[in-house]
Amino acid sequence: MPPLLIAATTPDAPGFAALRIESLEQHFNMLRRLAENWQSGKNRFNAPGETLLGAFVNHQLVGVCGINSDPFSPQPRAGRIRHLYISERYRRRGIGQQLLVSVITHSSAWFDFLNTHAPAQAWPFYERLGFRPVYDEPRVTHRLFCSLYPPAGRQRGRVLHSGDLHC
Repeated sequence: MPPLLIAATTPDAPGFAALRIESLEQHFNMLRRLAENWQSGKNRFNAPGETLLGAFVNHQLVGVCGINSDPFSPQPRAGRIRHLYISERYRRRGIGQQLLVSVITHSSAWFDFLNTHAPAQAWPFYERLGFRPVYDEPRVTHRLFCSLYPPAGRQRGRVLHSGDLHC
């Protein structure tokens, strides 16, 4: 596979419309909501600690994932993984993992834990990356607790691998 670039993106980026259409055809509404909330100004991923990242292969947008302050949590340092979607053609190549690890790495200075509300078919993916199931909160399926200090031997800012995932 050609090199993968993970960088900040927006719903106005070339290729986002095609990715959104593909997601709708697969009955996923997250990219539709992302585009609508971006256009209305409701969510621009511009608060402290927030970002929207894209995965690019040969300059083509093949996936997106964002992090927001969690609007459903009473905890001020709760983050929320938003709109993770990888083009069907590029799935099972590790792109989703690399994209999510990039978001988690970005989050480490801002959030104490990260929530997500993932579709059931994505639960094993999140669990492999250290997220734990949440059963008693209606808007959270999984949570990753962030360490105040990185695990021994790991410096903040170093690229994470699935075996050492901590915010």
